[in-house]
Amino acid sequence: MNDLKFAFRQLLKNPGFTAVAVLTLALGIGANTAIFSLVNGLLFRSLPVAEPERLIRLGATADGEGFRNFSFQEYVHYRDHGDVFDALAAHQMMEWSFRAGEQAERIFGELVSANYFSTFRLTPKVGRFFGSAEDERGAAQPVLVLSHDLWRSRFNGDPAAVGSTVRLNGQAFTVVGVAPAGFQGAFGGTKMNLWVPLNAWDLVRHGPGPISDANERSLMLCGRLKPGVSGIVALALAAVGIYGVMFFIVSQRVPEIGLRMALGAQKAQVLRLVVVHGMRLATLGIVIGLAGAFALTRLLRGLLYGVNSTDPLTFTAIPLLLGGVALLACWLPASRAARIDPMEALRHE
Repeated sequence: MNDLKFAFRQLLKNPGFTAVAVLTLALGIGANTAIFSLVNGLLFRSLPVAEPERLIRLGATADGEGFRNFSFQEYVHYRDHGDVFDALAAHQMMEWSFRAGEQAERIFGELVSANYFSTFRLTPKVGRFFGSAEDERGAAQPVLVLSHDLWRSRFNGDPAAVGSTVRLNGQAFTVVGVAPAGFQGAFGGTKMNLWVPLNAWDLVRHGPGPISDANERSLMLCGRLKPGVSGIVALALAAVGIYGVMFFIVSQRVPEIGLRMALGAQKAQVLRLVVVHGMRLATLGIVIGLAGAFALTRLLRGLLYGVNSTDPLTFTAIPLLLGGVALLACWLPASRAARIDPMEALRHE
């Protein structure tokens, strides 16, 4: 109890430093918890595909002012030269007028690269997916793939739907396949009803698309990482950052440790005091970070259809992991300082 009281007094002695340290820890813990919870709910767990943990989204910085999408040429470059990817697909969501027979409706779908479905390692329920030729301009016949739900609702699940003609924005398309049950596209918050190759962009948008126009940057990219390359890299970087903050905080107390040892304090007492002080900061950072992460994910959950953004496992595992990193960063420098000669430690002052 005395150690806890002393730790509180130490925090209050330098409120500015304490505030900066706590906010740094809160941002590292809170941001990573929120991001991993949202990504886990939005992309990883919501897709009924093989090894969803290896799927990531890509974004490009726009001159330091947020993120932008990609041109088709950029996509081809990253697809062909990205050493960390098993596959990289391009896609963009659209809303169209869909007509099958006499009934028309507005639906969401995606314009996608030919390797879109293979990136997700999907097998068609009926028919086929797109071939490499359908990434090129001027295909002879526009084609599309139906979602399983649209196939069931508009064609009664009839395999003969493959080969039939439907219309998107008045343009005739041939149905070549049906996606497997449960797959609703790469936008976890919005249900996709069909997929069209990128080479049909000019037809359904009535204007030059990214294949035709090199300056058109409207494509989103989704990749499958190679085995051994993990999306946990961002978490590792956060752990390194938190370790650095805590290591610096404890290292500043080396002279105090020397003084206490010179006055007869036992190593265990000094270690306990320093670790309690450091973990008090870390705990404050964790609490504030979790509160911020919870508020952020609750706010964004209203914008995401069918996604549980406050993933309990993530909200438990990430703080525990980063809290463990903070504990290690407190203990290591304190333990090392407690082993050196008190007079040498005092010379750090």
